[in-house]
Amino acid sequence: MAILPAVRVLPFLYAGAGLWFGALHPVAGKRLGKIASFGPSLSYREYQILDSEPSMSAGFAGDSGLGAFATSPFLGDPSHGSSPGLKRLQDHRRQLTGPRTQAETVAVDFAQQRFQLSTAELFVSSSVDSNFGASHVYLRQLVNGLPLQNGVMNVNVASGGEILSFGSSFTRPGSLDGDTIDDSYSSPPLRRRSIESVQSSGALIKGLTPVEAFIILAEHIGYQIEGPDAIQVDVRTVSEIPLLFEYTITNITAAELDPAYEVIVCPGSLVVEVEAVDTGFTVQFYDGEVWLEGFVSTSTRQVRAITNWAADASYRVFPMGTISELDGPRQLVVEPEDHVASPVGWSTQLPTGNASTTDGNNVHAQENWSGKPNWKKNYRPQVSNTRTFDFPLVDPQDRSNSVDAAVTNLFYWCNLMHDIFYHYGFDEGAGNFQDDNFGRGGTGQDAVVAFAQMGSGHNSAVFVTPPDGRQPVMRMYLWDKTGPLRDGALSSDIIIHEYTHGVSTRLTGGRLPWARAGGDFFAVIFHLNAKSAPTQPIVIGAYVTNGAGLRPYPYTTDLARNPATYTDVYRSGSPFKGSHENGLIWASMLYEVYWNLVAELGFTPDWHSASLEHGNTLAVMVVVAGMKFQPCYPTFIQARDAILQAESTIAAGAYKCAIWRGFAKRGLGTQASYLRSRRTADFSVPPECQ
Repeated sequence: MAILPAVRVLPFLYAGAGLWFGALHPVAGKRLGKIASFGPSLSYREYQILDSEPSMSAGFAGDSGLGAFATSPFLGDPSHGSSPGLKRLQDHRRQLTGPRTQAETVAVDFAQQRFQLSTAELFVSSSVDSNFGASHVYLRQLVNGLPLQNGVMNVNVASGGEILSFGSSFTRPGSLDGDTIDDSYSSPPLRRRSIESVQSSGALIKGLTPVEAFIILAEHIGYQIEGPDAIQVDVRTVSEIPLLFEYTITNITAAELDPAYEVIVCPGSLVVEVEAVDTGFTVQFYDGEVWLEGFVSTSTRQVRAITNWAADASYRVFPMGTISELDGPRQLVVEPEDHVASPVGWSTQLPTGNASTTDGNNVHAQENWSGKPNWKKNYRPQVSNTRTFDFPLVDPQDRSNSVDAAVTNLFYWCNLMHDIFYHYGFDEGAGNFQDDNFGRGGTGQDAVVAFAQMGSGHNSAVFVTPPDGRQPVMRMYLWDKTGPLRDGALSSDIIIHEYTHGVSTRLTGGRLPWARAGGDFFAVIFHLNAKSAPTQPIVIGAYVTNGAGLRPYPYTTDLARNPATYTDVYRSGSPFKGSHENGLIWASMLYEVYWNLVAELGFTPDWHSASLEHGNTLAVMVVVAGMKFQPCYPTFIQARDAILQAESTIAAGAYKCAIWRGFAKRGLGTQASYLRSRRTADFSVPPECQ
């Protein structure tokens, strides 16, 4: 397998989502200068609108990466003024007869007809198929052949060809001039490997031999076969159907490609079994640490599935329902991996197969006492072949003595969120966080780099989400609100909040970091159970603040304890002055929706099920799907409408009244309105819901 040179390319736009305090780079309404060029020969140009007025986002992230919003007239729904519109269309229907590319054709055709745009003025940036039948197509606006950074349109297309809704922040071409645009440079990402480049010869089943099938799988996960003599046939059985072949592979090396590579020699030999089936080969091999099985298709000559059959790991952590030590002790959670979402498990490193540390396909977790961005050689806890990550919490006066326990808890929760969100549509095709996507769509090489005990400050947590194919970074800090210091990596509500920033960034606006939304909602509900009560107050950040919390009010459906409504959004004199405080308003609305759905359908403790028959899992489904339906930079109203649209697509409107009542209780009823900075609350529901 060819080793590519070590190249790290900085993306044009990063959306950083900080948990609690201040903006890393607040840009709304500010003029941005020219952004530096990265690389003399690989750069491409991209326009950016300057001197802008922001539309109201979902309001959770306190930090913003480089970006801006347009001041020129939007081509959106006029009912929402100059903000991007989300509008249900009943009069524009096309028939879909093929896969997702047909949805892209419908979306482009609609955009061109509705807004009188030519093919030279827009292009498809990405598209995603939802797990409930709809397709989400994301378009970019072009000016003189160059992409406009915040000229974004999302079109949601039903399986039958109906355009369900759309959102647009396109700017009228005639309103653009030299004073409102700036051009900037960045370098495109490099794909570090491609199994399409694997070429083999020979024939057994449709032109593919069992040896070639193994080589394709080995190359896919990073093993290299040194020379033709490395493969020795031990046993060949041809008397059975299916055919079974066994090989001994010697002289194997593996390479780590990013950002610099090193060759790792695997001791001994590798026993490989290859089973022939109608459409390909099932390849199994065991190297003492990991037992992998992969399926190689004869028609595509690609790896279509991969599974790790080795024993799963155990982790001593604060499990679901226990946010921190304030809620109960840690427990040893055995085999928590979901093999659909994480087919090689959590702690199995590809390509080496090492499974003895907190470094896997979804998450790379380690300390960062230095506060520097380098991570590959930072300290991680190590375990034996038993794969039991069981470490004590000791010496609260020096949290570094408990770093093994902290990193393990961080690793566990990031992986758990990966697996749960996977079943709700945040998978490879939707731009989730994995190094190897196993041929299931999207771009790999973007597992979360998770830092515990950041040494560059206190009292914060940050999640930076670059585009699909580039690694996001989670930074967890120590907190000095108590004595001694408390570790954010030991408080799962903070971890969930941060991880959700990445989910919403990737899902809203396609696989580009243009949207951000909140994690409080998921940080609260993932710790609820069948005995939880809607009026029970839940405090975010209780552990790191010694119970005081980090929001003006707790989460509860009791208006006496949490009176937040749409009226309070950025209201002068109210406690809702920043994006996180206003995020509490949105999360409180979602919390009302959650409890209305649970009241109708009940609760299931199986969050992985993504069941539409239980209220808690249906709530997660419509909120996550709503992220795909909503436009970039959504207002509260647009985000509400996107959730209603998602429920209509998923459940045919069976629970729309439960959703409407939840929003209306907090002032986002049918007559609620927003124009620029003026918001009008309304507490009414549609007539059929009264």
